[in-house]
Amino acid sequence: MATSHRVYLSNYAPSTGIFEIQPIKDETIRKASQILQQNHDNYHIYIHNLGLHNSQKSTRPADPRRVLDFAQPANFRKYLGKGDYYDDYFAFFQDQISRHGVARTVNDFLFKGDDRAEDMFQRFFSGFLHSPIHLGYAIEFDQPLIAAEALAMTAVHDNSFGFILVEIERYPSKSRSSSNETLIALQRKIHDSHQLREAMDYKHGVRQVRDGFLAHAKDEFMGLIGSWKVQHHELEEKTAECLNSTRMDIIRIRAICLFGQPLTSPCSILDSSSSAPRETNPIRLFPYAFDYRGISLVRIQQCVMDQ
Repeated sequence: MATSHRVYLSNYAPSTGIFEIQPIKDETIRKASQILQQNHDNYHIYIHNLGLHNSQKSTRPADPRRVLDFAQPANFRKYLGKGDYYDDYFAFFQDQISRHGVARTVNDFLFKGDDRAEDMFQRFFSGFLHSPIHLGYAIEFDQPLIAAEALAMTAVHDNSFGFILVEIERYPSKSRSSSNETLIALQRKIHDSHQLREAMDYKHGVRQVRDGFLAHAKDEFMGLIGSWKVQHHELEEKTAECLNSTRMDIIRIRAICLFGQPLTSPCSILDSSSSAPRETNPIRLFPYAFDYRGISLVRIQQCVMDQ
């Protein structure tokens, strides 16, 4: 059985994912579980401060006193954004999940709406979206240890996108787009925007949004992304729209992981407390990622899957 201390995959993954391949061979299950456990036990999760995976740098023991101190919100926030404390945050979330389960822990530290959760929620989308991807895997395969990793990496991410998630909420009313506009239509508008294309320059690297779009086309960028707003009762429909408007390359698979897991499964899996997952800010990340990756043209006929 999988716990917050042990990775253990089963032959039949829970039916919470988008793709299901059943059954999985016993040998495959054993080897995958072994590799994932070894990877967790022996290696730090990052290669550098941008949040990319490493699997080479060694871990270090957690500081038991600091882990206990994290129970106080002020102490918890003191070390946020500092990669050296990943192991301490992991041990803390490991303990929280052991005590309260994945659903309550994720709700309390991402969706509760207090200052601590707001800070974590904004950090959740840094690090090239590895936290949503990681949490998606944890939920799909029912792995509490992987969920603890997702929350710990969230804690040590920077908060460089936080102001975008907050400020973008002011833009929808100024947008020229209808709230009923499809995502495909919005992607076309992004592709056809001369201002965004002029602002896009690969020399900005990982700072494309800050040094490109926000520096040279902020109103256009924020207005278009902010024009797609999702209400809670539309969540399933809009998630389906996200899946329908993607192609199966690596960037869009990441988008599927982001929307198909933390925005659908947890709406039932993580509904054990009164705090419901927030739908408006994370939904911005799809057109955001579309901009960031070069504003490629999406052709509708290529998004239709054979029945």
